[in-house]
Amino acid sequence: MFRKSFKALAALVALALVAGSALAADPAPKPAEEKKPDLFYWTPTRGKILVRNPYTTRFAAHGRYVVVGDNQYSAAAGFKILDRGGNAFDAAVGMAAVMSMTYPKMNDFFGGDAMIIVYSAKDKKVITYNGTGWAPKKATIDTYIEKGGIPDHGILSVEIPGSFSGWMTLLRDYGTKPLSEILEPAVDLAERGYFLTQNMAPSKNDWKNFNDEAKSVYGRDDRALKYGERVKNPHLAQLFREVGALGYKEAEDYFYRGPVAKEIAALSKELGGLIEYEDLADFHAEKVDPHSTNFHGIDVFVCPPNSQGWVLLEALNILEGYDLKAMGHNSAAYIDLIAQTMNAALQDRNHFMADPRFHKNPMALISKEYAANRRKDLHPGTAMDGDIPVGAPDPATYGDVTYGKQGDTTFMAVADDQGNIVACTTSLCTGMGSHVMVPGRGFMLNSRMSYFFLDHDLANFLEPRKRTVQTITPSIALKDGKPFLAFGTPGADVQEQAKIQVFLNYALFGMDPQQAVEAPRFQSRHPMSVMYHVQYPRTIQVEGRIDEAVRKELADKYNYIVQTTGQWEYIGLMGAIGFENPDGFLTAGADPRADAQAYGW
Repeated sequence: MFRKSFKALAALVALALVAGSALAADPAPKPAEEKKPDLFYWTPTRGKILVRNPYTTRFAAHGRYVVVGDNQYSAAAGFKILDRGGNAFDAAVGMAAVMSMTYPKMNDFFGGDAMIIVYSAKDKKVITYNGTGWAPKKATIDTYIEKGGIPDHGILSVEIPGSFSGWMTLLRDYGTKPLSEILEPAVDLAERGYFLTQNMAPSKNDWKNFNDEAKSVYGRDDRALKYGERVKNPHLAQLFREVGALGYKEAEDYFYRGPVAKEIAALSKELGGLIEYEDLADFHAEKVDPHSTNFHGIDVFVCPPNSQGWVLLEALNILEGYDLKAMGHNSAAYIDLIAQTMNAALQDRNHFMADPRFHKNPMALISKEYAANRRKDLHPGTAMDGDIPVGAPDPATYGDVTYGKQGDTTFMAVADDQGNIVACTTSLCTGMGSHVMVPGRGFMLNSRMSYFFLDHDLANFLEPRKRTVQTITPSIALKDGKPFLAFGTPGADVQEQAKIQVFLNYALFGMDPQQAVEAPRFQSRHPMSVMYHVQYPRTIQVEGRIDEAVRKELADKYNYIVQTTGQWEYIGLMGAIGFENPDGFLTAGADPRADAQAYGW
């Protein structure tokens, strides 16, 4: 046996020596093949075995039904509900409930806001649900000026939560499962616990601002929980059980007109806030028709104001006048044009858009004629400096057509095998919202009041019972009347900037949803932010995967202040579902910049 093994080993050594001398005898190795520039230039070098062309960090998910969740838990919850016979609407609500447990920095099923856009296969139409809350009746500009402005945390930052009403309104129209079954995954996680991800571990600042109830859930031994430590929330589990035992309408009433509303009002009074029981009891989410534009044969639908969805429509109308493909994907000219276009559309948002219950929103902003004139305010080739030009959607030019009064965030999407789609962006506003948890209930309250302006010259100024402009803005696109793409992201002012890049990646440049969300992104930091009310003229952030020569050209030729971020930066955390595959199969992409996951079957 030993001799045979020794002979085999000797033979291998001899073979290796022969191969080595053959290589040594060839002093002129073949020159490396010149790398040809192509669309997927961010592809890293890989050995042949690992090559994916084009490269993505993960494969897209395919199936007759698919989900895109902000993490493994929400995606799995939606998938379980679909697998047990629920539809996309049931699954979306189950996902949202789980997200309030496992993504508490970003959203809350009970205490936050939700903008929901759906496609009903039965009705063959797109519909939106506005689950965003309003300012308390006692909230006035003078009140907040006296208090030194609107804080970014604490009870004075809290608007009336709207998300739960939005979800229950959706279920009353399209739900098929008992609420207890829809909330079952959320109850399981809240009772048994889960392990904190790096994104969700509370910061030192969070810990400092938490009330005692929040500290009891997200702390241990007088410190904030860390990455990898287990979180349980028995009070939230109990609330899920209480509302789950009720019908959709009864559950909404239990929250807004029952014991939970009274507890929120009592907490507000105790902490010196403005919220009263009537502010909650009078609140109802709204079911409204979407607004849309057609971009090269694709109908793109958004939630109307008070969502900032019009920003995407205005930008697409402006960009339709340019040959984007000829510029080249993520070339300096392409980045400059999109940045200037977004600057113009976001500037119009700040000056002309507000809650349609209080304000006339000029429909000219989303017309092709207005976009043609707005292009004249752009100067491709030179970065905008100073104040961005404000548009002029005046009635004399475009007609007096208006929408409205006459006289930290997460995204998820789900599509079922019946053809229904739900896309939703839901939010607490800032990380951990107000940092105030309702005692005995286990949910966080939002900090959305910080989005209001205390300046009457801007449409989104604070008024009692007014809803602030929301950056949360999911979208659905149809082509030839059939689903084409569902897409969205968290990220405040960056949302429409990231969304338009992913939409163009998919619609113009032929990327699948996973490639589209992974492609390197950029954002203009020039427009005045809704949240912090600051701007950085000529400043653009680009991910490090964008070619160095392009970044240099943007700085030297186009006069931008270029901030190069990491390779995978928080410039939106996109999710997308594409509907272009044959035989009813769908394709979903989830952003590797976060914990997002996509599953399909």
